[in-house]
Amino acid sequence: TMLVLNGFSEADRSAFQQVSRPRDFTLHQTLVREEEMGSSMYVIELGEVSIWIKGVKLTRLGAGAVLGASSLIEPHHRTAEVIAVAEMHVHAAAEVRTARV
Repeated sequence: TMLVLNGFSEADRSAFQQVSRPRDFTLHQTLVREEEMGSSMYVIELGEVSIWIKGVKLTRLGAGAVLGASSLIEPHHRTAEVIAVAEMHVHAAAEVRTARV
């Protein structure tokens, strides 16, 4: 079970796993490009990424980090470049549309 889902109920873990898919990235591969339209989020299971905005490195994130969650609600242009700094294994969840009442 993914570390980030440890606080979730079995039903919630199962629901996330149904809407996500595992993906692997290699060293220096770009997960997200700045200004590109995005509609998915990533949960890092293994590996590490560096986060860049306008060519400036802001931070590094590793296992358990969630990237791009707001794009699940409403697709939008990405605000940062996200680059693998190690071999990566993530779970990607695509945009989920719900009926508006």
